[in-house]
Amino acid sequence: MDDLEIYPADWYFNACVQGFLEVLEWGLGEEVVESFLRDDGSAVIPGDLAEAVFSNGDRSLPSGYTGIESGAKELKRIVWWWVGKTFSLQPETSVEEQLGDYPQELLADLLEEYVGGKGEGKLAEELIKSTGITKKAAASLVKALLASAARGELPGVSPDLAAKVRLTVAARKTLRKGGDYENLATSDSYENLKGVLEKWFALEEEGGDLTCAFCGKKFSLDRRDQNPRVYEFYFLRTVSIDLGSSPNKLPNFFWNGEPSLPMCRLCRSYLLCYHIVRGRGFFLNTGSLKANWYLNRLLRAEPSSGGAGGPSFYSLLDAVAASSRLRRLLSGWTLAGLEVMSLRKGKVEYHFISAIVARWLLNTRISALLRSFSSREEVEERIWGLLLAERIEDFLDIAYNSLYSLLGGKRGVEVGVLADSGKVVDLLKLYAEIKRQGGESVRYLNMDRLRDEGRRGPLNTDENSKKNLVFRILELARLGRRDDVYHILLRTYVANGQIFPEDLSRVFEVKDDSLFRTGVFAYIAGVTAGSAPGQSGENKG
Repeated sequence: MDDLEIYPADWYFNACVQGFLEVLEWGLGEEVVESFLRDDGSAVIPGDLAEAVFSNGDRSLPSGYTGIESGAKELKRIVWWWVGKTFSLQPETSVEEQLGDYPQELLADLLEEYVGGKGEGKLAEELIKSTGITKKAAASLVKALLASAARGELPGVSPDLAAKVRLTVAARKTLRKGGDYENLATSDSYENLKGVLEKWFALEEEGGDLTCAFCGKKFSLDRRDQNPRVYEFYFLRTVSIDLGSSPNKLPNFFWNGEPSLPMCRLCRSYLLCYHIVRGRGFFLNTGSLKANWYLNRLLRAEPSSGGAGGPSFYSLLDAVAASSRLRRLLSGWTLAGLEVMSLRKGKVEYHFISAIVARWLLNTRISALLRSFSSREEVEERIWGLLLAERIEDFLDIAYNSLYSLLGGKRGVEVGVLADSGKVVDLLKLYAEIKRQGGESVRYLNMDRLRDEGRRGPLNTDENSKKNLVFRILELARLGRRDDVYHILLRTYVANGQIFPEDLSRVFEVKDDSLFRTGVFAYIAGVTAGSAPGQSGENKG
């Protein structure tokens, strides 16, 4: 057959191709996959190699290629590699109970029942009947049993049974209820799951009366199947619960009651690899499959403060601050328009990095401030989203709501807030720094000093009268009534015999109302911190 050529398209198709290439990498190795990538942005797989990959062990790999062979010889290599890659994404399981304490015959019988279609709950019930262990211990033991058998580490389990368990575990997680390709398979049994994968991973025969919505090539339905199921050849929710079409839900890409997004066999092989990318929480897309490959791999290799919850789309920005290599790569690609996809099950967010945002990210001062917001809290994710959308004025709304909450105020509508006054100051510093990059003269507004003046000043949140005064100053600053704010602060300092700070007086010289609010908010952040030693989120850890 001719060489298999893959050309970049939209972000979703490119993400699926990225996952497909990672499946090939699992079986063939990194260097082989990188040899497929072309400078024009496409990927080209030699035809004889493609045929061998989509065949079982009866067909040898071409000379010069070595790959991981299937644990079950009748399986196509691509199916076994998909299983291996998918299984490698599963979290490790461990329990206190030792599998060696239980009869091997019992464990082997449970595994046979599992590949036959029984669920984990039924296996746990049988363990309880056979051994008398608790329900919780049985559930944990079943998970450990399946993981150990799938890895081929369980004594007394044949390689053939281990391979079946591995495929069943991986396929159930993805092809059944709750998976990325929900209910693509109609049964939990190994035979049914294997049949779906064998059918879906296939090369395309050229020619036909349908045009693939993804690659544009002509193809036809399976002529041997008198009643082909519509979901096998059209982009529906069984393929993507996030983006697939449905007659009863949005998106709805039906025309006159019929689905309108056909997909050829080869493209649906790529689409079945989307979960590999989605599981990481983000995808960076350019107009080149080669650029996507290296950029996403480099990003995953960089240390990130995404935490135990795993990486999210803004770990890109976190990595930028720490990686000079990534900054060099991004300097060219982002200016051409880098797309950042936040991928969560049931929710996809699209962000386009413009040339303006790219300059912000490449600024070391801004990148360092951004690293203060690397948790998975919703409000911090919102900050990243606002940055990518260039809606930095909304930073002040978050700062206002956060200060209002820190002062003990309650609102009728729940609003995401920062629970740390130090992070509020970092957000204000980030806002001022971005304004300065845009040409605003804000060099002399020192947010850290303003916060310290607020901490040392005559206001506090312990006395109700002074706390109410802080609330009033906060609201007046939000409204831009600088004269009223100035007179309240001045009277308070004079009444307490303190000198009005020079740094605070500079806030009232700023002509821009938003920068005026920034300065006052930083001062109030110091008041909310009280006498505790202050440290901004930027400088923590």
